[in-house]
Amino acid sequence: MTEKRPIREIMSDFFDNSIRFNHIIHIPTQLVLDEKIPSNIRDLFEMSWDQITNALNLKVSDHITLEDLCCDLIGRYKKYGFLGQIAIPVPREFSDDFSSYTFSFGLTHTAWFYADSIEELSEKALEYQEKYIERKKKEAKESQASHE
Repeated sequence: MTEKRPIREIMSDFFDNSIRFNHIIHIPTQLVLDEKIPSNIRDLFEMSWDQITNALNLKVSDHITLEDLCCDLIGRYKKYGFLGQIAIPVPREFSDDFSSYTFSFGLTHTAWFYADSIEELSEKALEYQEKYIERKKKEAKESQASHE
């Protein structure tokens, strides 16, 4: 079992890597306890249905309603944790040696994750960001090589 890092350390990494959470949903308290799903959460599910169900690792019917899915999250799927959406600034221009890049939160890439704890959710976000930046760096290198 890996040692749990303090949340302050994780949040410092978020700052250093320019990651932010756009949304964090605690499934048991925000989706299941209330009979009416809050409109802001309903909107998120409607806009990001595929990404959210993928983050939850669920294969759901196209005909399932949001209300039925929310009831099933705890009862059937045993999802007691957190759903989170992060935003990562898209790298615009890399330096000549690809060690740094320019960015702005005006253009972001988003991704959804599920985890049992907020710490685990944060660690998944950090891992994703690292892979995302490496992929963008590789694309930039390939693009530069094709123009030479």
